[in-house]
Amino acid sequence: RRRLARRAREGVPVALESLFTAADEFAILEQSAMLRRVRCLLLSRGLSARDAFAIFDRDRSSALSCSELASGLQWLGVRLTVDQLHRLVRAVDLGGEGEVAMEDFKIAFSPKDGDVGGVAVPAGNLAGTTGSGAVDLLGASGEPDLMSFGTAPGGTSSTASALGAGIEEVQRALPQVTVPELGPVGGRGGSAAADGVKAVDVRGFEVRVRDVTAFSEVWSVTGHAGGGWSEPSVSVWAPPADAAGLGKATMRVCIGHYPSTQGNPAKAKGTPRRKILELASTGSSVLGGLGAADRFAEVARTVLPHPRRYKLVWSTQVGGRPLYVWRPIAPSADHLALGFVATTTDAEPPVTAVHCVPRKWCELTHARPPRRVAEAGGVGGQSKPGALWVVNQAMLLGATQGRNPPEEDFYDLRTTNYRLEPGSY
Repeated sequence: RRRLARRAREGVPVALESLFTAADEFAILEQSAMLRRVRCLLLSRGLSARDAFAIFDRDRSSALSCSELASGLQWLGVRLTVDQLHRLVRAVDLGGEGEVAMEDFKIAFSPKDGDVGGVAVPAGNLAGTTGSGAVDLLGASGEPDLMSFGTAPGGTSSTASALGAGIEEVQRALPQVTVPELGPVGGRGGSAAADGVKAVDVRGFEVRVRDVTAFSEVWSVTGHAGGGWSEPSVSVWAPPADAAGLGKATMRVCIGHYPSTQGNPAKAKGTPRRKILELASTGSSVLGGLGAADRFAEVARTVLPHPRRYKLVWSTQVGGRPLYVWRPIAPSADHLALGFVATTTDAEPPVTAVHCVPRKWCELTHARPPRRVAEAGGVGGQSKPGALWVVNQAMLLGATQGRNPPEEDFYDLRTTNYRLEPGSY
């Protein structure tokens, strides 16, 4: 039995492995069989994990809520109790947000060795199952059923030949399942110590707000008649990388990207200056040795940590060059992300691309509502209308799917200089 349990765990993500360490061997076998069965059902429908995620993600938020995952699994013919579903989400959700990001979904449900042919677990072999093919998460009595595995409703093994019918058409066939949602895991990633960063003496440093004087282009497109963007030229810019080194007394820290309709913001006339943060040494001790860059980096990681991950807010193909706009997820409730970042591929940006700031340094932005920079229409089923925004006094990037202003809160820094002392951040 132990050998069987070890074999059952093969191909299970590390985060899922921890879910089973205190469970009995039957629970291990049951959960592993469920994961493998889902992968086999996706293969039988000709769906990759990426395809399945796109179908399940009804609101195109790039993260599956518990209800969206429950609806997708029921469409495949997999039924779970609410408790089982929640435990699955917690195990797969590597970011601790209470929802499943695309990368987490791919790790759990991309094909593994031995998945072809599948693990045929007859529905009747598990106590309390009916083998009927899953209609509701809860039984007629309102009490949770045990999970069961079967074919999709109607007994089909292929739906619209993968995405041949289009994502939206397939989404209309999904059942509408509503279950209680989960919130972020409390305290996850909430301190430097929790992230494995040793306690750092930050005295002798300060953080200053500075103007950005040079930019690197992230993305740009030129508008065209008859559709596309609302402005003839739209672009997104990042501050250049500026690492501290021997003899340098400062290090500039990216807090987000900047939208523009006038090309390079450094050459634009009559527009407010974009802002960036600068970590500076107020003494001479940090400057003298080869470890200056490491010293700056450890202070930056402590006071201005990187996000835990990102959430895709909006993407578009309008204008012929793909644009993906991402919201950084702060590492704890004590930190905030001031601006969004953009990429030209659907690969999640590295967390090192941007820094978050202490919440106690911030106040709700006075730039309310945010200023719309440009909007784009939808092109086909894969591209939805959306808009780019300036969201605060630092002139940082925001984005929405649709043309309405963002509903979330954005923040400004309270002042332009923060001297670092214990408790100041």
